[in-house]
This record gives sequence, structure tokens and C-alpha cells, in this order.
Amino acid sequence: MTIYDKPFKTYEEQIELLRTRNLNISDSEFAMHALDTISYYDLINRYQRYFMPDGEYFIEGTTIEQLYSLSMFDRSIQAFILKYSMFTENIFKTKLAYTLSKDFGVDMSVYLAKSKYKESYQSPNNVLTFDAVQLECLKTRNDNKIASNPTLYYREHHNHIPPWILLKNLSFSNSINLFKLLKNTQRDDVVNALLPDETGKTIPLNDKTNFIICALEAIRVFRNAAAHNLDFTALRTNETRKIPSSTLSKCLPGNLLIKKQNKKIGKNEKVYLKGIYGVMLSMMVLLKTDYLKKQFIVDFLSVFNGIDDDDRVIKPFLFQCYANIADMPMDTQDRFLIYLDQT
Repeated sequence: MTIYDKPFKTYEEQIELLRTRNLNISDSEFAMHALDTISYYDLINRYQRYFMPDGEYFIEGTTIEQLYSLSMFDRSIQAFILKYSMFTENIFKTKLAYTLSKDFGVDMSVYLAKSKYKESYQSPNNVLTFDAVQLECLKTRNDNKIASNPTLYYREHHNHIPPWILLKNLSFSNSINLFKLLKNTQRDDVVNALLPDETGKTIPLNDKTNFIICALEAIRVFRNAAAHNLDFTALRTNETRKIPSSTLSKCLPGNLLIKKQNKKIGKNEKVYLKGIYGVMLSMMVLLKTDYLKKQFIVDFLSVFNGIDDDDRVIKPFLFQCYANIADMPMDTQDRFLIYLDQT
């Protein structure tokens, strides 16, 4: 008979286990609510690196109310990331569809013709082939499962499926892959549309292209983690989608959001850019318009308004915990406030 090392436990048993691990639970009813709505794994395991450094016992004074508040704050950040990742995805797909339509036309057999693309794209971990991406595009065209599928509607009511319709149903991942396989003329067109050169500031085209690919991949991964309730705070960009800090810095004004010393980005700043903060700044850059960038910051700052202003302990405590776990600058709020004031 198998003895399971992670057996089922009732909420009452979970509460008693947490108490033996030194978690302060003064209100059993609240603890029951927390475990019933968030789950033991998401409430405890997700943040144990910060609150249980030895993996066995909570730091003295840790309460279940603190863990619950941190979890709710984390979900507010994730909802914010989801919202603006959708903005970013839509902007990217709009630019991509515009170039495909302008240069290749609106007939799928033409704008997805193999001759229009590179045969493959080499990334550090694998080789992406056009045949594989084209197959995913055809699957999207033939998908009958989504009732609100605009591609299906066009297939049944029009004589062609233009790029701006296909891309609405093509996944973010496959859209990025299609972009990677574009020949230089079309890919450069999309790159310059997403990152136009500013007056007095020119970024080499190769650097812009690399930044866009890495930023889009990172945004996609963080968005998926938020959407599927994965360990969002522990997520970091790896070498295959490491956001180039120097290019990101050039896309942002002055020394406001990425701190430099002697014109060099410090080690701590580079750590910040591997996590949520780097993805946030990348989304800001790709949002393009000043209006959207400022709205982005206003929405981020509004997350903090959801924390009770009357509690002079929980508010700074929450962000201090979150910043430590997610590798965000402790002065993130101040950086954004200064940016709003100076731009």
C-alpha cells in the first residue's frame, strides 16, 4: 500500500499544521476562509522563501492575515500585468498585420507563402522553422471550436482571411514566431513601427530587434504565469529571453526608472530587470503613446490604493515583502511618481 507523502488534510488539519510551524493564527474562522479561497499551496508555499527561510518554521510574529494580504496584493499586480500585456499584444499584432497586408496582400495563401519568409530562425535553445509556424496558422484558420472566432466568421462569410483577422485568433506565441521568421525588410518595418527613433536618440536596428523579441517573449511568459495562477513572483527571465538592459534604458528617459552610476547600470538594477519590474518597463516602452504610458503608471499606483491607508504597518510591510520576493526596487512607487511629474 502506498503511503503518500502529501496526503489530503481538512482545513482544520491544515490550520493545526500551520500552528505547529509557528504561524500566528488567532482567528480560526478567518484562517478557514483564507485556505478555502486561496488554497494552502498558494497561500503558504508560494511565499515560504521569505517567511520560512529554513523551510520548516515561520519567522516569529508571522500571521496568516499578513500572508493573505500579500496574496491579494500579488493578485492585484498580476491583474495589472494581464491588462497591459493584452494592450501590448494587440499593438504588436496590429503592427505585424499592417506590414503583412501592405507588403504581401490580404490573401492567406499569399501572405503566408513560404517564399515570403526565412526558412528558419535559430534561438539559443532550438531552431524554429517556417513550416511549423505555417502549420499553426493553418490550424487557427481551420479551428471550429471558438464560437466568437472572427477567423471562422471570415472563412464562412468572406472570400479571404486578411492578416488582421487571422492574428486575432493566432496565439501570442505563434504571432511572435511569425515575426521572427520575417525577412529583414518586413521585420525591420515592424521593428521601426514599434520602436521609432526619437529626436537625438538613435538605437541600432539589431539592438531594437533583439529587444523586441526578448521583451515580447518575457511579457508572454509572465502573462501566462498570471493567467494560470503559477508562481508569478518567482519568475525571472532566462538567457533566451533576457531583456537587454542597455537597450531598455535607452528607450526610457534619463535616470528616472533605471538608475545608473557613472552612466552604467548597476548590478542591483540588472537583477530588477530580470523580474516583474523589467517586464513592466518593457510593456511601457511598447505601449508607445505618452497617454498609454502615463495611464499604465496611474493604474500601477492605484494597486496600492487597495491597501488600507489607515493601517500604517501593513502598507509598507506588504510592498517590502513583495519587492524582496519579486526583486523589485523598493522605491518603485517613487520612481513612477517622479516619471509622471517630469514627463
